[in-house]
Amino acid sequence: MKSLKLLKKFDIIIIICLIILSFSPLFIFNIAYSKENKAKYINISVDGKIIETLDITKNGEHIINTPSGNNTISIKDGVVSMIEADCKDDVCVKTPAISKSFQSIICLPHKLIVEIRGKEENHSDDDMIFSY
Repeated sequence: MKSLKLLKKFDIIIIICLIILSFSPLFIFNIAYSKENKAKYINISVDGKIIETLDITKNGEHIINTPSGNNTISIKDGVVSMIEADCKDDVCVKTPAISKSFQSIICLPHKLIVEIRGKEENHSDDDMIFSY
């Protein structure tokens, strides 16, 4: 009871405003990405180089051969999933299916990235620089 007396009415209003403000980025990013979520194609890259681009509207299975092994992806009704891989851990196969722009499935042993992209971007894809 004593601690409530230390908080004045104005303090409670400030705390409530800060809590509401802390959730504002969530709503802003949801609105921004919902407009761009019209996924159009899939980029498949091995060791940082795009080896294939697929249309997300065409259903089917695709086998991806890499120097480290083979992976099979399935495209069905705009949803992409990794259904088979010959790596030891099978983390990529256990990864949930993806259907929205900028989601990805990654197979580290094969250095494979399957990523959904929306409309063409005018900026470079160099978002990060990896080094050994």
